[in-house]
Amino acid sequence: MRGAQVKEAPFTGGSGGVMCDPGQSAIGGGYKINNGAGQAYQSLPVFGVSKEPRGWEIGATGSASGTVYVICVPWS
Repeated sequence: MRGAQVKEAPFTGGSGGVMCDPGQSAIGGGYKINNGAGQAYQSLPVFGVSKEPRGWEIGATGSASGTVYVICVPWS
């Protein structure tokens, strides 16, 4: 997809998120647990004020840590 960008951010303590740049919309996302004990219980988009998807977040039990990813495209 033209103009698509993948952004990532570390998460610790079982939760975290990453946002698209201004003017972009999230079309998907995910996570990778690298360390710690725990399981993911949610992986979902973060919605802006106008209900457009603007990022991605993860929630995990225990002390899980890793990386959360979002796929962003220009918002038109």
